[in-house]
Parts: sequence; structure tokens; C-alpha cells
Amino acid sequence: MSRPEPQAGPQAPPLGVHVFTDDDRIREAARSLPTARYVVTYSETAPDAIDEVRKTRPAVAVLELRVGDYGGFALAKDIHALPSMGNLPLVMLCDRPHDRWLCHQAGAQQVIVKPLPDPMALLVALDAILAPAL
Repeated sequence: MSRPEPQAGPQAPPLGVHVFTDDDRIREAARSLPTARYVVTYSETAPDAIDEVRKTRPAVAVLELRVGDYGGFALAKDIHALPSMGNLPLVMLCDRPHDRWLCHQAGAQQVIVKPLPDPMALLVALDAILAPAL
């Protein structure tokens, strides 16, 4: 007697990811994310990032920090101050390994030191944060 094949349930809609960067390599990594799981929006300036997060209400934000760019830390604070965005998960990309602690202090659940070791590093970080929602 054969067992029936398990039926796949309805596919969950893709989750929103907002990427704040001016780095083409990071944009390329974000473009390689599976479109069945993630819908990605982008911004290059902090005001545009705030507007986009307010408009799209993503499931996670990816913030690139550059050496000496503490504006990215302020951006994390500003995003978390938006209504119902106080618990928005963050992935932060930093230039220096010793900035990881600062990124976690700013609210990052995942930190990647640039350059991206592999474009898959972004997917792994997002999956680690959003696994229950996938």
C-alpha cells in the first residue's frame, strides 16, 4: 500500500527586504535573493530609507555602514522610532570587524563584515533572522 504524497500548502507571500547601500556589490547580492521568498527595495540616502521603510513596511532592513559613518547607526535608531517598526530586524554591513559590537548595540540581529565573503552571506543572514516566517 503506497502512502499519498504530502501536499504542499499555499506558498507564503515573499517578505519585504529594504537595502540601504550605495555599494554595487551589495546591490548585486540583494538582486540574487530568491524572488519567491524576498521582495527587495533599495535606497542610497537616509531620508529615502526612512520613506521607503515607512511606505513598504519590510520584514527586515539591511543597512550598510562605511568607515566613520555613524549616520548608519542613527538611521537604525530612526527606523526603529517609526510607528510599529520598533522591532524591525536589522542586518548591518560594516567595514571593520571590530565594529560588529557597535552594530549589535545599534540593534542588528546579524552583522556581516564587508566585503561580502560570498553573495550567499546575505541570504544566510536573512534566513537566520526570518526562518520562522519562511
